[in-house]
Amino acid sequence: MDYLWDGVDMSAPQQMLVASVTKTPAVWVQTDAPSAGWTGLSTLGSLIYAVGTNTVVQISRNRGATWNASGNSPTALYTGVANSSGSKAFAITDSNAVWFLDTSGVTWPPTAFPATGATSCTMTSDGVTGYLVNNTGSTGNIYKSTDSGGTWVLNSATGKPMLGIAISQNGVNGIAINNSSSYPYITTNSGVDWLQNTTKQDSWGCCACSSTGTIMYLGTKGTNINRSSDTGGSWTALANSGNRIWTSIKCSDDGTRIIATEGSTAKIYLSLDSGATWTVQSPTSVSASGFFANIFGDGTLAVAADRNGRIYVLDLS
Repeated sequence: MDYLWDGVDMSAPQQMLVASVTKTPAVWVQTDAPSAGWTGLSTLGSLIYAVGTNTVVQISRNRGATWNASGNSPTALYTGVANSSGSKAFAITDSNAVWFLDTSGVTWPPTAFPATGATSCTMTSDGVTGYLVNNTGSTGNIYKSTDSGGTWVLNSATGKPMLGIAISQNGVNGIAINNSSSYPYITTNSGVDWLQNTTKQDSWGCCACSSTGTIMYLGTKGTNINRSSDTGGSWTALANSGNRIWTSIKCSDDGTRIIATEGSTAKIYLSLDSGATWTVQSPTSVSASGFFANIFGDGTLAVAADRNGRIYVLDLS
């Protein structure tokens, strides 16, 4: 799932490590998805889901080649979307409304979680378990569903304005961040506990994890991307990523391919070697409002959504 820019100081000075980031030609292809104010992208299996403000849920079943409305999904102010490798999905809004795809694969009935301001969401590959986090401006928590998004309960009362969450495909390992300078929250027991890792403190902007959750990434609001290879136990700053306002990050199933977006120049960065080197990989028409991006689990396709425009795909096979 995908992240808002809440609390990001876009005027903060950025120290650019130009020597470590090379610009290479990228062939992004504009898809036939409608133009919209996109706010969320989700990929799992062969599917791509996209949501935005005042849109219906859009789905592509063929690697972004064609797009259609997903069933009878309603028009809403969506803030994120998550899907399984099968027919399960749910979409969140800034209110307390959550829309989930029922067993028919067509109908999106509404449900609710006990708060407002959902900012990020994620789902296990079997589509049974979902998580979302919220930010009401002064507080927030982690919520969990064990029926494919049909009902939601408080999972962890962090009391912090939460910004992002990522979970392993089996739901055992996960990471969550809040919208202020703090430690990341880590679970290694399917959300029974979310413990703050006190070895790494920063102002986080986004997070991601591999399919097993062993490898995790954290993007900051002004410094390097950080990587953990032990489920958040320890962290290494990826110096070659550069000091930037990182607004979204995703990685392939094995954690070696990473796509990230930043807010100061609205560019997309790609690493194919676990963050050792990075290339600028932005569509030809750079969006003034910025992009957020996702990557297929096998690392062969990247997807980028203009926050005020179109959706693009980049073949990495």
